[in-house]
Amino acid sequence: MPDVTFSVLGSVEANVGDRAAALGGGRQRALLAALLLSAGRVVSVDRLVDELWGERPPSSARTQVHTLVHRVRRALGEAAELLETRPPGYLLRTRAAQVDLAVFVELVDRARTHAGASRLAEAAGAFREALGVWWGPALDGADGGVRPS
Repeated sequence: MPDVTFSVLGSVEANVGDRAAALGGGRQRALLAALLLSAGRVVSVDRLVDELWGERPPSSARTQVHTLVHRVRRALGEAAELLETRPPGYLLRTRAAQVDLAVFVELVDRARTHAGASRLAEAAGAFREALGVWWGPALDGADGGVRPS
């Protein structure tokens, strides 16, 4: 499988090898964002419905979630196997280094550790590196009420 990276600290994106996954509209990006914000954990279809439509989902919301998952898998191409069906919903298998948010959190934690040990130059460097990972408005392009849990 090619290298895969995911972004939520800017536009919601996926890169498979040297190509950007052709994610469709805002709902596909919102679904991917919801899965990325819970990477490594099963996200129920009910929670995805809530994330995508809030308090007033359409009667077809559950069917639309399944359709969106199919479209995201198709966009991921060779990496589609990372998005697994797991009752009662879906699981996106990722490593921390594949998701910009996890990289950002790791760098901030490292900076805080350095700062706590009075290694201020190292702390500043780690904070600068963390800021370099964040390149735009978080969750840009994702429709719905997707929010960190």
